Amino acid sequence: PLRIPVSSFIPGKSQRRLIRQNSDIEVIFSGELKNPDLIYSIYEEHSLNRFHRKVTREEFEASLCTQSCPTLYSLYYLKKELVGIGFIDCSSDALSSVYFVYKSGYSERALGNFSIIHEIRYALEIGKKYYYLGYYIEKCSRMVYKSRFYSYEILDWNTKQWIPVSKKR
Repeated sequence: PLRIPVSSFIPGKSQRRLIRQNSDIEVIFSGELKNPDLIYSIYEEHSLNRFHRKVTREEFEASLCTQSCPTLYSLYYLKKELVGIGFIDCSSDALSSVYFVYKSGYSERALGNFSIIHEIRYALEIGKKYYYLGYYIEKCSRMVYKSRFYSYEILDWNTKQWIPVSKKR
């Protein structure tokens, strides 16, 4: 797993540019999943466009709506239109990103990375120590984005110790 100590996170140059480029997006955090039909339609469209996979309502509900712990949702609005949704698990000292989906036509806005920045900030705001980005496999191209949020820590499975990773300057 990869986690970010939220108090030491400082957005890099490209992340600051991303924040500026998306300054017209309103971000709302909620503990309640309002309008599940709309959210399912965005999830369904995202799965089809990104992974060429048709998902059922049952799969959506089982994977993202069945709560085993307290859950938060990060909602991203552009001109009052919902364009992205983050699914986040909450623990006593951390937020953990579960999944993020966005409407087609918004990939150039890099909303997934934008959501990570906002979720890290929110974790700090509500007094959490860490933000978890889940598993990280260094050689997996689909996971490389996780290693761009400095400084982070990676769990050493053998020693069960968190190893700090800082940006090489």
